[in-house]
Amino acid sequence: MIWLHAKYLIEAVVFIMLIFLPEKVLAEKRMALVIGNNSYQVILPLNKAVSDAQSVGHELKKLGFDVILRTNANRKTMNRAVDEFVSRLSGGDVAVLFYAGHGIQLGGTNYLLPVDLDAERESDVVNDGLELSSILNRIAQTRAKFSMAILMRAGTIRFGRMGGISVRLGA
Repeated sequence: MIWLHAKYLIEAVVFIMLIFLPEKVLAEKRMALVIGNNSYQVILPLNKAVSDAQSVGHELKKLGFDVILRTNANRKTMNRAVDEFVSRLSGGDVAVLFYAGHGIQLGGTNYLLPVDLDAERESDVVNDGLELSSILNRIAQTRAKFSMAILMRAGTIRFGRMGGISVRLGA
């Protein structure tokens, strides 16, 4: 697994945008939703997700993005942040979603996990996690001219034989 300092990550994203996007697109409104979760209540807490999100948010602001930053967000806060982000997007905008925290893939579907997730079964993740494809579909419906999702998922999360989530760090 390759870990990049947030500043270098954003520089790489900007480089890609400059190469592949016409100048007109870069001049449009720029919006970013940045979420970093460390303080999980049941799942093993993380150390760097919040600082990574703060660094990315800072770098995006320097690049002219209007940034919505949420740290240690519970389900309600994450859902409201997504709602706010999507409501502020319109056709022609540039949209960036950055997430640092725990995530899990179940049945081919990826979920972003809020800090208050208390899952004993996969259905708990489906009901209480945020489905990434749903967020991306909502962004697409705004007809943003360019959108990018950057996920820094920490650890490997799986369900144990006795139920509940177990975490093994260092995917």
